[in-house]
This record gives sequence, C-alpha cells and structure tokens, in this order.
Amino acid sequence: MRAYEKDPELRVEFARLQRGFLESAASGVDEVLKIIDEAGGATPAGEAGKRLRTIAHGLRGAGGSYGFDAVTSTAGELEEAFLAGKPATELRDAAKGLGAAVSAARNAVADRALSD
Repeated sequence: MRAYEKDPELRVEFARLQRGFLESAASGVDEVLKIIDEAGGATPAGEAGKRLRTIAHGLRGAGGSYGFDAVTSTAGELEEAFLAGKPATELRDAAKGLGAAVSAARNAVADRALSD
C-alpha cells in the first residue's frame, strides 16, 4: 500500500491531482487529433510535429507517476509511431488508443471517489 493510500487527506489530494492530470491529458489528446487532422493525411511536421511529440512524451513520462500505466504505455506507442514516421492513419489510431486509456483512467478515478 502506498503512503498516500493510508491517509484519507492525502488520498483526497492525490485524487485531485490525478483528476487535474487527466483533464490536461484529455485536452492533449484532443490537440493531437487536431494536429493529425490538420496535417491532411501526412505525418505532422515542423512545429505541429514537435507539439505532437511534446504532448505524447509528456504523457508518457507523467502517466505512471499518477498511477496510470495504460496512459504511459499508449502515449509511448503514439510517440514511437510519430518518431518512426508512421502514416497519419496509424498516428490517429495511436491517439485514439491514448484517448481511450485517459477515459478509462478518468472513470476509475471517478469510481474510486464514489466508493470512498
């Protein structure tokens, strides 16, 4: 059991931080999908490509810190697909997978809040 799980006040605070992270992550996924759409079927390049990678890399690094391993792994898949120059269709699929992981994490946090 993690230290924050033993202390009710820490549990509440950590859940608040998790919700904030997940809200930011959902916005990031929306932005990535927009970047992909605006690339018109090509792999995003230039500043748009840098932004896509920044979002994916950030979520990849932070997801596990908040206890969301699926967010970390799916963000990693998106980042790796981008770095490999995969076509927009594959990037979109990876972004949608990341979105599903974020959504599942949001539901899990909400369910825990209801059970506390």
